[in-house]
Parts: sequence; structure tokens; C-alpha cells
Amino acid sequence: MSLYLQLFGYFLLGGGGMLMYAKNKKSDVQKALWTKFRVYFLIVFGLLLSVNYAFQVYQFSMIIVFGLGVFEIIKIGNRIIQTIIALAVFAIIAFGFISFNQEKEHLICITYLTVLTMDGFSQIVGQLFGKHKLWERISPSKTIEGTLGGFVFAILTYLSNTSFDFTSLRTAFIIIVSALAGDLLASYYKRLCQVKDYSQFIPGHGGILDRFDSFIFTGFVLSIANYF
Repeated sequence: MSLYLQLFGYFLLGGGGMLMYAKNKKSDVQKALWTKFRVYFLIVFGLLLSVNYAFQVYQFSMIIVFGLGVFEIIKIGNRIIQTIIALAVFAIIAFGFISFNQEKEHLICITYLTVLTMDGFSQIVGQLFGKHKLWERISPSKTIEGTLGGFVFAILTYLSNTSFDFTSLRTAFIIIVSALAGDLLASYYKRLCQVKDYSQFIPGHGGILDRFDSFIFTGFVLSIANYF
């Protein structure tokens, strides 16, 4: 229950940040931002609840995510070899993520919570205080300030749900770096294909891979890290 209370508190904090960022924006921009916020809320709580109380539903939903991910990769691809390579990489990552999903439900929930904290607060902090681009060529909206803000919140999130020791710090660092790397990798493919989003499947968010890229890649990396 504490995990859900923590998450709800994050959405309240994120909503406050959204209010500050959106107050001087045009009405259509504000509407888009709040649509994105509401959909994000439903996705996050829906996924966590399915992991805890309907794990088969969660597993089935991830199969759908993989299927739609393949469709999105093919859909935006503009070169055959490039698309084949992207599909091969995605297949390897998906296999690792499936292995990660054999872990205990609590670990999956904490990992997802840490990833979305990194993602969400990187965006909010970046929108409010970001001035220096992290890697403009690949991800124009990401800033150094936003990434550092997301990093701090994500570290605190993971450690607040586990023991404070070297292993936890190591795992938290792996999750955060993997989440960022997965996001940048997915963005890199979009830039190669010269598109902004993988699709418009999720209102305000773009495609399935736009929303789940970091989580999938993090699960893949954690499945490898378990062998070391």
C-alpha cells in the first residue's frame, strides 16, 4: 500500500509542476498536457495493479506491447536493412525483458516505479528548470537539469522501497542508467526514420514504444545483471 501512496504523492507533485509549466501556455497546449497526465495516471496504476493482483493480465498486456512494438518499428521504418536490424535488436531486448518478468512481483513494481519516476521527473524538472540540452540531436526535449532531477528522485524512490546498502545502490544505478539508455535508443531509431513518435496509439504519449521503451530496456539489462 505504501508504494501506491508514494506514487499518488508523486502524481500530486507532478500535477503541481504541470500547473506551473502550463499556466502561461495556450489552451490547446494545456489540454494536450493534461490529457497526457491523465492517461499516464491510468497506465501507471493499471500496470502496477495488474502486476500485484492479476499477474496473468500483466503478462498478456506485455505480449500485446511487444506485438504493437514490432508493428511500430516496421511502420516507421524507411529502409529495409535498418528495419531488420531494429527488429533483431528489439527481439533480443524483449527476450531479456521476458526473463526479467519471472522475478517477484514486488521487484517488478519497484523497477517500474523507479523507471517512471526517472522519466516523469526528468520531464517536469526539465520543463521548469532545463536550460542545457542533454543530447539534442537524438532527444531534443531532454535537458541536463531534467535528467539530474529525475536521477535524484529515482534514486530516492528505489532506496525508499528497499534496504540501503551497496547492492541496492548498484541496482538503482543500473535501473536509472538503463531507463535513460532505453529512451535514447528508441529516440535514435525515430530520428533515423525522421519521425517524432512511433505512432499515435496512446493519447498524448505517441506509440507503445514511446511509453514503454525505458521499462522494457531496463528489464532486459536487469536480466543480464543477474548473472554477474
